[in-house]
Amino acid sequence: MVLKRTDYVEDILHKSMNSAFDKVFHESLLVNFNSGKKLTDLDLSKLNREFIDIVISYSGQNIVNDYVKIRGSLDSFLSYLSNYFYIRAIQEESELLVKIRNQQITT
Repeated sequence: MVLKRTDYVEDILHKSMNSAFDKVFHESLLVNFNSGKKLTDLDLSKLNREFIDIVISYSGQNIVNDYVKIRGSLDSFLSYLSNYFYIRAIQEESELLVKIRNQQITT
């Protein structure tokens, strides 16, 4: 029974993380990238905090509490979310740069 609850919690959390990243990415990261603005560490930190707030909002407090129990502490849970955000942001930026470079090569 515990395993099913854990799977359920992780499923909801991951869907919330994907939705939150898409929201932050399309509303902030992509806009800044397309405008040619280089994001500073402070900008990324603010977007990371926004991402975490959205994940918590989308997931609901009960899911967050359950996941904190799984991770062991609130700090490790927040670190998990931050790592996800930064890794995904780097991946998305890299993919965009490759697309831009490929378009420049073919033109």
